Amino acid sequence: IRAFDEILAALPKEIALVKIDIEGSEYELMEATPTDHWQKVQSVVIELHDDPNGRSNPNEILKIFSRSCFTAFQE
Repeated sequence: IRAFDEILAALPKEIALVKIDIEGSEYELMEATPTDHWQKVQSVVIELHDDPNGRSNPNEILKIFSRSCFTAFQE
């Protein structure tokens, strides 16, 4: 098993799309992935859930993605 940030760092080219559906662990993923690693990713599709530990919420995650140069769209 490898951490998501390790995979991003190891890939030599840009990534067209990352789909994230990890049932509330999105917050841990964002905390563990340096902002500069997201620069390899062109698009992200993410299903957001309430943080089971109460540290964050879906709007906070969208703000983090916006700071990483993504434009957030909600359905």
